Amino acid sequence: MRSGYYRFPTRKDWKRIYDTSPFVNIFLTFESLGANWDPTTEGWDKLGGAVELNQCFYEIQQKTLNAFKSYYFLMFFYEKGIPDKRWYISPGNNRESVQYYPDFQKVDYPIKSWFDFFTDTFYYELFSAWDLIGHFLNVKYDLEIKKVSFNKAVIKLAEKKPNLYGCLRTVQESSAYKKARKVRDNIVHNYQPNTPGMAVYRNNQVLIPGVRTATIGLKEYVSSEEIVTNIREILELFERALYCLHGLTGPVNSANLVEQPNMEKDKR
Repeated sequence: MRSGYYRFPTRKDWKRIYDTSPFVNIFLTFESLGANWDPTTEGWDKLGGAVELNQCFYEIQQKTLNAFKSYYFLMFFYEKGIPDKRWYISPGNNRESVQYYPDFQKVDYPIKSWFDFFTDTFYYELFSAWDLIGHFLNVKYDLEIKKVSFNKAVIKLAEKKPNLYGCLRTVQESSAYKKARKVRDNIVHNYQPNTPGMAVYRNNQVLIPGVRTATIGLKEYVSSEEIVTNIREILELFERALYCLHGLTGPVNSANLVEQPNMEKDKR
């Protein structure tokens, strides 16, 4: 599938997508966290711990800003319309056994290609930010995790910080977070969840000695609408995780600490 050239978004596009995005509150929460910053740790190396915490906090913000850039572009292409709810028909219009994207016109293919590209980078960047929160927790509370991840850090908080554990566990156990992890893992390690195709399903149960069976069929597909719904849900969960770190239960109201997208820079 060719991506093709597509026009760059305008300043109005940029402002509209940003102003209606969950990132507005996320960036406000970073500001509040920065204004009440406490670099002390529970480990023995207070100076080294403070340096690590400061670096971690900075990189969490940068990863989040990168996730916003991907979000902005994927939403720009999503708004063009991607008719992939009906992602296949069988038989196809030309009597083929399976036809993918039967409702697509020629113009829809590059739009979908760009949308998929920025979807992939979004999940990568946001889950990198989440794992950096895991590093932050590991240093802050001396969890002694060697191979750190957000999930491992949350589990280790159960005894040391039960209130924080309970708050973050609601994020970790949510269906939206679990779905996002599955999408992200498939994007990074397996077959693309947003690309149609065939899959081989091997049955490990041996019905006849020495004989194993396999089934060939359509692979699981996640539509662009499902992707966008999940992205908005997990951004709300990411915001919730930041509230947990701050000891809050709702949005904060302050200016943004991280470098916000410059709405005035593009004078198109």
